[in-house]
Amino acid sequence: MLAALQVRDEVEEARHELAERCSCALADLKADLEFVGVGALFNSDVPAQCRERQWTLELIYEAAVRGLQDIPQAAQLMLQAEDVELSDEAVRRVIRANAESKSEVREPLADVDKPFMDSIKECLTGISDKHKKVEVFKQNRTYADLVARDARCWSASTDRTGQGRAIPKAH
Repeated sequence: MLAALQVRDEVEEARHELAERCSCALADLKADLEFVGVGALFNSDVPAQCRERQWTLELIYEAAVRGLQDIPQAAQLMLQAEDVELSDEAVRRVIRANAESKSEVREPLADVDKPFMDSIKECLTGISDKHKKVEVFKQNRTYADLVARDARCWSASTDRTGQGRAIPKAH
């Protein structure tokens, strides 16, 4: 089983890359939301851990149903995942390695992985879309700050005819 943990797993490597990009995008979005004054409304509690566990359990189930994983070992892996003896990633790596060794097809569980990978991609797209919207507010905030700073450099004055005008403040 340990050998399976060390096998190159392209799905998990792609998941890591996407998760890292999501994490960076979320951090950028949070910083921009705080800049425009709505950082307190930001909720980054994505049910990622639940989604990871669901992915792991579905992969184990499908491997066992398709005869690509022995049922007793599948049950043991489920327990190890639930008891956090092995990470969800490690269990998925084991399941994929075992499935590939029992199947003549490369990536025999790709159809199970696809919806989960797609959901991570959708999450990244959603964050990117939100970031684009916040960028407009960020630009407006920057412009408003610039106008406010310039306005503080002037004062209002009324001349003898009652006309108001702006004059620079003496520093």
